[in-house]
Amino acid sequence: MSRGKKIAIGAIIALVLLCGAGMLFINWANSDEGQAAMDEVGTKQAVSSATAAVQETARAESEAQAAGTATAVMLDIDQRIQNAQLVFEEGLDEGSPFIAENIMDYDLTYKDGIATVSLPWNGFFVIESGEQLTDFIAEVDCDPQGDGIACGIAYGVQKKGDRPYYYASLISGSYNCAFFDQTEDFSKASYPMCNYPTEGLLTHLRVEKFGSNLRFYAGGELMDERVLEKEEFLTGGVALIFGRAGGEQSDFNRVWLDNFKVWEMP
Repeated sequence: MSRGKKIAIGAIIALVLLCGAGMLFINWANSDEGQAAMDEVGTKQAVSSATAAVQETARAESEAQAAGTATAVMLDIDQRIQNAQLVFEEGLDEGSPFIAENIMDYDLTYKDGIATVSLPWNGFFVIESGEQLTDFIAEVDCDPQGDGIACGIAYGVQKKGDRPYYYASLISGSYNCAFFDQTEDFSKASYPMCNYPTEGLLTHLRVEKFGSNLRFYAGGELMDERVLEKEEFLTGGVALIFGRAGGEQSDFNRVWLDNFKVWEMP
């Protein structure tokens, strides 16, 4: 028998088997047992589809509700910001009692009417406004000049002995945005690059804090947004902070400071 005939016979046999299997499936499908099984499969598919549809609807409704809640919260915060009351204002001008009491004459000069503090040693000044607040806005104009120099706003300030503990948001002279967690003896600090915009001699900094939520702006642009974790430090002093964390000593290790203001949010 030739190879072609063998292939043809094999194909015929396969076709007969397939037809037989098909007839067997049709007979089974038409039987009571087959109908019951197919009904069960159809029911499972219908239930699965219905369940998926309900879950998708619930997910969409949950996301819409969360978005609506977030929008309402932000609208409430924006309204509170508009109604904030100025509770502290210090121009940091020459002859200011605030300057005399807190910075004294420690390498302090004035340039174009702006307080300029030289920082030859590592360390930070934390100068409190005297306001103990939870929800507030604080602003300061400053410019850190030199390696390791930083300036900004501290909040949640708590005194333990002579040492202040606090959170703080700052900018440094290398265009970093610093966040200090100085709430315990083993303090943490981070300096992510943020390329904050400069505004001539000074950069305008702004902190908005409501509850545990914090927003930090430099030059009118949002630089940092975070949730503060330690409840003990959600209320506390609001302070001007500046200093030197390291770097080489040079003629440019100084910071310029102007216009420190604090508003309380209702």
